[in-house]
Amino acid sequence: MHTFPEYFTGMHYAIKGYKFLFEPYAENFLLVELKKPELKNIQDKFKEILRKVIGEDNFFYLTRTTKNFKTGQPDLFIYNENIGDYFFAEVKFRDKLQEHQKKLIGLIGKRIPVKLVLVLPKQ
Repeated sequence: MHTFPEYFTGMHYAIKGYKFLFEPYAENFLLVELKKPELKNIQDKFKEILRKVIGEDNFFYLTRTTKNFKTGQPDLFIYNENIGDYFFAEVKFRDKLQEHQKKLIGLIGKRIPVKLVLVLPKQ
């Protein structure tokens, strides 16, 4: 698992006034119910923020639509409550979208924007 490209992407948007949800140790924070209490607390906080930012209807759609996927969730949720902008970001670094990721991103993208971010190594 790469974490630097995701963190780099989050910081890129943070400089522009956005916040981001990213926790590499709480992978699939919506798709998998976490057992460890410290990670469960993070997952609950993520869900609370998502509900607030995207609204209850979109949150319900997101959780209902993704319940059959164990992997493939976008890497980041990026949002700016001040301007009402939000989206998921799937970050790619030396790899490409897998078929299950394409399918899940397509489903999520029907209601919530998803951006593909390519982080290229320095040439």
